[in-house]
Amino acid sequence: MIESDSHVSTFGNDTSTDRKKSGFGDKSYGKIEKKAERITEKAKSEGNRFLAEKKDLAAENIKGFAEALSMTARNLAENDYGPLAGWAEQAAGKLTGWADAIRERDIDQLTREAGETLRRNKGIFVGGAFLVGFAISRFLKSSSDRS
Repeated sequence: MIESDSHVSTFGNDTSTDRKKSGFGDKSYGKIEKKAERITEKAKSEGNRFLAEKKDLAAENIKGFAEALSMTARNLAENDYGPLAGWAEQAAGKLTGWADAIRERDIDQLTREAGETLRRNKGIFVGGAFLVGFAISRFLKSSSDRS
């Protein structure tokens, strides 16, 4: 503990007497605090804008994949692969629904819903992590084969 003129201060606690002794009066401290708040808000705003753009791009990509899957389902149906065509069409419908949901929700809602889903279904997280790892390893292997 460090003794000051007017009171006892513990390490890490910032008291008004400590600020005055270090050259930071209440006015200077307030200015720094306000500037830090503005910088934090600006960073948060820029981050949300960036994520909103990526969210819309993800929704478009999912929608495009759903359309391709739907065309595949039609081709399967034309070639007498009825059950497989039905599954492909159902998957395309689910993907279209997900794309619309992603587009309609804001980042905070999506983050909250994803967290809740992962907490309820931990297997999804583990399986997804495995698939991402597998995809990365395949990409790296194919990249090294070309070299």
